[in-house]
Amino acid sequence: MNSPDQQSAKSVVLIPKPNLRTLAKQLLRERGYDVIASADSIEAVEEALQSFPQALLVIDFDIGLERTNDAFRRAQSYDSLQARPTLLLAGQVSQSLLTVASDFQITRLAIGEITLTTLGSHLDAVSAEREVNHRQKLREIASFRRRGDMIRTGELLMELQAKNPSDQRVNEDLIDYLLTTEKWDEAQAVLDTVVASYGSSSRLMQFKARMLMRQGNMTEAINLLEESHIANPFHVDRLLDLGQALLAANRHQEAISYFNQALAIDQNNRQARDGKVTCHLVSDDINEALDLLRGAASAREIAAIFNTAAVITTRSGQIAQGIKLYETAIAVLGKRDPVVARLLFNLGLAYCKNHKKDKAATAFRLALQIDRTFSKAGHYLNRISREHDTPQYEAITHL
Repeated sequence: MNSPDQQSAKSVVLIPKPNLRTLAKQLLRERGYDVIASADSIEAVEEALQSFPQALLVIDFDIGLERTNDAFRRAQSYDSLQARPTLLLAGQVSQSLLTVASDFQITRLAIGEITLTTLGSHLDAVSAEREVNHRQKLREIASFRRRGDMIRTGELLMELQAKNPSDQRVNEDLIDYLLTTEKWDEAQAVLDTVVASYGSSSRLMQFKARMLMRQGNMTEAINLLEESHIANPFHVDRLLDLGQALLAANRHQEAISYFNQALAIDQNNRQARDGKVTCHLVSDDINEALDLLRGAASAREIAAIFNTAAVITTRSGQIAQGIKLYETAIAVLGKRDPVVARLLFNLGLAYCKNHKKDKAATAFRLALQIDRTFSKAGHYLNRISREHDTPQYEAITHL
């Protein structure tokens, strides 16, 4: 019988059947765990995890697919699920069970009839499956990532992966990091190695879909994402990816539908809101977009959303619509905010693409008036003063 490390000496149980819940509590206490929450209530579990974010988590899939997703999503907000000792119980195997386990990196499953012996052995295994130092390192990585320190996140992930090259969850986190930081070739190399070693899973296929999106292959990306979506339609990250892929494929109403589904699960999800707003902007439904943003976004967020929509439309050949979006954003934000200088620069490039050099020059000058250190605007202003030099549309995409 294994004793839990001190950092995980608390446990939370989400099991609807009273008899099974009582059995789990008994076995956990025998193993030195303090059961701080035992209920059929996700809210009670979330409240317990707020106080003890590193507690061991036992969830019965019998609560239903939607509630299982909700429980894991909330648990993930307080501590890295791949670091937390987690046990998922299920009466029988199903594609939905395997998909949700992959989506949230849950590797310890207890499938079939639960008895005193089988549940005890699973609890022993989930307690022992991570060394304390390994688990603490994963928590440290998650903490740096939440704070936006991607340099330190990458350093620690590379270090951990070098020590644990066969750990699938560490490899998956590394792929996720590489994709987030747009290190595409490195991400592809790790993804290929992991798929060759372990086969495909819903999470790995989601990574593959993101690679396909980057390559412009939206059709295959959407097909991959929809396969997993059928098995688990409540996974927010996949709903967001589907929305983004459909947006890039100019299927705006379908994209809005997926963003709405994500918002129905997580009403404060900014990516879903921004994606929905972008769909309205590229569809020339600017008033609807502004209504969604009113009072809910900062100047920089508004600028970034309008910029994304303008880049999409301009690159697709809808230059007039892109110019309109830039001009609307500048009018909404005014000309004092520093971020507007970047919008004016991109507007100038769009004017160049539309063969309106005089207007482009005005936009570049205004950008320099707002930010005199913006040397790129000055460089392009000098370029268009030359008779035969028309800059390409290479917009700033990250404001």
